[in-house]
Amino acid sequence: MSKQAFIAQLILVSLLLVILDAEVAEPNPYEPPPFYPPTPNRDLPTIFVVSPANATYNLNNIALNIFIIQPASWHQGNMTVGYMRDVTYTMDGRTNILWDQMYNPPPTLPQISNFSAQLDNLKTGNHSLLLLVSCYSIYDSHQSVNWHMTETYWFNVTQTVTFAVNASTISSAPTLTPTPSTTHSSSPTPTSTLSPSPSPPVPEFPSFILVSLLMIAVLVGVISYKTKMIKREF
Repeated sequence: MSKQAFIAQLILVSLLLVILDAEVAEPNPYEPPPFYPPTPNRDLPTIFVVSPANATYNLNNIALNIFIIQPASWHQGNMTVGYMRDVTYTMDGRTNILWDQMYNPPPTLPQISNFSAQLDNLKTGNHSLLLLVSCYSIYDSHQSVNWHMTETYWFNVTQTVTFAVNASTISSAPTLTPTPSTTHSSSPTPTSTLSPSPSPPVPEFPSFILVSLLMIAVLVGVISYKTKMIKREF
């Protein structure tokens, strides 16, 4: 074998080894993180107020019930670019928290979320309720392959609800007095009837006995009278 043929075979074997090593080599497990969009997502969530409505209430306790619908563009595949930070309402100069991302993980809420509270001890007059949803969007304006530098864009969504309370028409709950119930029976109720007790019978004597006694009494009287007259003559 000539020297040129040997060198050619050596080069061919080397090429085969390189090809086989490339085929059996494991793929690179590192995948660069996906890019956030280069600009912030400015789509706003929608606030839908169920209660209170723009009306006059004859109650001083009213339920606050709202729904918040997040934009579909906030969720892009496995990546979320928009979030709600907190939900608050302000009425009569006082702010209350309905939801806070810091104290209520996980940070990602369902696309449709419900929040509620109770508005107690409302005074007579007009009331203005301000709903505020704080949001933020994450984006990457650099779009660098070697490194990522995300940025945060903050924005708010507000909605105002006005209603009135007429406490003068609020009546206290009536006091319930228990009423005795009457039970009717299908069988007649026996009643007792008072009747005079019979007098003991008076014995009756035959009339001839009475006549005989009367004659004896008269005879005794006549004899007694004659005896007294005889005694006076002597």
